Amino acid sequence: MMKRESAVFLTLILLCLALVGGVLGTRMQLETAWNDWDALVQKRTDLSGSLNALAARRTLLLEGLKDVEEKVPAVPEGEVLQAWVQDVLQRNKVELLPPRSDEASHGEGQGGPNSLTLAFHGEYLDVMQVLADWRALPLRIASLTLRRAEPSPPLVGSGGVEAYAILEPLR
Repeated sequence: MMKRESAVFLTLILLCLALVGGVLGTRMQLETAWNDWDALVQKRTDLSGSLNALAARRTLLLEGLKDVEEKVPAVPEGEVLQAWVQDVLQRNKVELLPPRSDEASHGEGQGGPNSLTLAFHGEYLDVMQVLADWRALPLRIASLTLRRAEPSPPLVGSGGVEAYAILEPLR
């Protein structure tokens, strides 16, 4: 009988130890889960603060952008841009040339719908000054070809160049 009681007692002790071990294991897992939960809540709070700071910064930048847009004039297109470009050519004593057929084929497929195609002739330094002056205008040079002007009787001995340019307004 003693053996039977010892076996039952030993079984009860093993059962209690298993129960205590299970409770301790579950408690450790629960503590780890709570720690993870706390870390996620803290991360959420940090991200929320960062998001609020970014939203405030975005608002300031948008207000600044509105101020800048009000101060900067609209980009001229078409005739106004062409008038500005031709004014620069005239100031620098550079002559506007009618486009030739080989130059027209050169520029096909380049430039947008508002692009301006020009052929002009002048002294090298004058042409370079034209390019420098165009930098102050709201445009970009999509294509530029320079070549020495073919000598003709009035131009013999001159350092003339011919230029072909495709200009586009900045957006």
